[in-house]
Amino acid sequence: MNIETNRRTFLDALRSGKYTQTTGQYRSRDGTCHCALGVGIDALDLWDSLVPGGLLERALEEDGDGETFFDLVIRWNDHEKLTFDEISDRLEARWSQE
Repeated sequence: MNIETNRRTFLDALRSGKYTQTTGQYRSRDGTCHCALGVGIDALDLWDSLVPGGLLERALEEDGDGETFFDLVIRWNDHEKLTFDEISDRLEARWSQE
């Protein structure tokens, strides 16, 4: 998969309605709830990695300038309590400026 395909897969998963949102963890113990990062890890099938979050960041080719991709998504999901649709809109806007 290329970067654009990975990003589209992640955005589509966030908007799919398939995932129930949670905070503070990639996914709940029973696997029924995910944070926004957990949705990306699931959509790109990165669970078997020792560092799935790091692979997600690389798969989406985030450059780490300023506030990191992780910091942004965690802030939007856990602290600002944005919905998956709102997070996907912000990510899409961020990536369209590259």
